[in-house]
Amino acid sequence: MARILVCDDETKLTAVWKMALEDEGHVVDAVNDPFDALKLAGERTYDIMLSDIRMPKMTGLELLEGVKRRNPEVECVLVTAYASVETAISALRSGVRDYILKPVKLEELVNVVGRICDRQRLVLENQYLKERLTQETGQLAIIGESGALKHALGLAEKVAASDVTVLLRGESGTGKEVIAKFIHTRSARGNAPLVTVNCAAIPENLLESEFFGHERGAFTGAVVQKRGKCELAQGGTLFLDEIGELSPLLQVKLLRLLQEKRFERVGGLKTIECDARVITATNADLELNMKDGSFREDLYYRLNVVSITLPPMRDRAEDVPALVRHFLKKFRKPNMEVSPEAMEALKSYSWPGNVRELENVIERATVICDSGQLALSDLPFHSEARLKGPEMEIPEEGISLENLEQKLVQRAFERAGGVKTRTARLLGLTRRQLDSRLKKLGMD
Repeated sequence: MARILVCDDETKLTAVWKMALEDEGHVVDAVNDPFDALKLAGERTYDIMLSDIRMPKMTGLELLEGVKRRNPEVECVLVTAYASVETAISALRSGVRDYILKPVKLEELVNVVGRICDRQRLVLENQYLKERLTQETGQLAIIGESGALKHALGLAEKVAASDVTVLLRGESGTGKEVIAKFIHTRSARGNAPLVTVNCAAIPENLLESEFFGHERGAFTGAVVQKRGKCELAQGGTLFLDEIGELSPLLQVKLLRLLQEKRFERVGGLKTIECDARVITATNADLELNMKDGSFREDLYYRLNVVSITLPPMRDRAEDVPALVRHFLKKFRKPNMEVSPEAMEALKSYSWPGNVRELENVIERATVICDSGQLALSDLPFHSEARLKGPEMEIPEEGISLENLEQKLVQRAFERAGGVKTRTARLLGLTRRQLDSRLKKLGMD
């Protein structure tokens, strides 16, 4: 199905074309004045425009130029009674997809529109497949029999059958994105796109464009029109990861999207309807963020319709052996054994990076292991001291709390590879709280 704009100065023709195309399931707006067509193109988004090439007030090519300025991705079919090589060349240079000779045969009209729809569908499917390929990269495994994990999966199974907004909570690396995919694939939208936005990974000045897209010329560097994630997720699911990092301005716009199911591209005037289910995820304390004013209360209640909390690995020690076997298979070492000492160390470790850290540890171990059995010495935390929590004593002369805090922050930065968002997680802070603390400690 396509949304089609029809323009011809002959009223009877537009009525017949409209009826024929609507019989095929398309949504059609038909006008007889090209200026009315331009007005509609400024208010709505069209997939296809069908226009006569010769009209009293404006030619079809002039109309196409005006519509393209408002709707760059529209495909155009021109109708003419005066076919010539020059006409065809001029039309193709202007971006016309096809043209039909008068008197128009309705069967030909329907076939031409059908071919354009098929082509547009292939383009969207290609975008979807690229998105799915990105999602598959680095996918975590949801494997295990622990009670907390079973509870989370059971709740995910229940909400998949509806379009309810879901908030996934849990530490980094617990598998929130995989649960989002689990919900999406088991929903009625499972064959449509699952589009992911990491709110913490995109610079704030580009986040609005990433969400909603932008029009050509909307800002410096916007040389072409771009569809945003909300538009790419039409009919499917929009997954917003790290929602706690969303700026106040984007929080307002997301609230409107959830309330009204519509949005505008950056620099655009047309309102676009949004048919996408929203799933969000966070490792932040949103309730605390509401108290300090960094997260809107009204948005929180819109997002927190159903909340699913994923357990950290330290509460899932019984799941470690199954996960280890899974990752050994993934890294093509299905027959590698794990010594009892190594397995006990893996089960005893606190796993601050959760399943993602376990995956990295097993990948490293399969590379450095010199035998068919993974030993304690193959693990990065093989010493007894690394398995225990940090211990320290306060000397008689006392300590400087500020110096101690600076050292802890520095160690967290080193462990996180200099990545601020992960450093904040290791310290139990939000990104904004970390920035504030760095400034206070003179470490900014």
